[in-house]
Amino acid sequence: MNSTSWEGAFGRTICSAAAGKELYVAINPNYMGADIEIAVPFAKADNNAYYIVSASYDSTPSFDAVNGKVKVPANCYVVIGSQNVSDVPETSIGNAHGITITTDKGSLHVENAINPVEIYDLSGRLIHREQSSGFTLSLSSGIYIVRSGSHSSKHLIQ
Repeated sequence: MNSTSWEGAFGRTICSAAAGKELYVAINPNYMGADIEIAVPFAKADNNAYYIVSASYDSTPSFDAVNGKVKVPANCYVVIGSQNVSDVPETSIGNAHGITITTDKGSLHVENAINPVEIYDLSGRLIHREQSSGFTLSLSSGIYIVRSGSHSSKHLIQ
């Protein structure tokens, strides 16, 4: 395999752990073909200690923390977090322009935004476009990118 070809690739992982919280991203870069199993170094061999935080649209990834494996369909990703990753009940981002973005379980709140406000999923798909400077949007759990004027930020919806 050369560096410009993903054909036959075995998958990619990103792992982050701090303060007893874990987050893993597994990516199957193969454009077509079958699901692949990717080795992931879960800290606990307990399937109940983790959950799928986000995944590619219309995909059905799975994981087995006991054996350290994640199954990812072709051309898809999955984000797996430890159960305590969602212990943060609310996040808030502000900037010099006065925009405030907060999240809580199942929703995103925007105040003082520069129009339009665009919300994207991690695949880059536009999920919602809003013309008002303040609104609340119900979203399924996952990681979203919010863009307003020159401000962009990532937000975890639980």
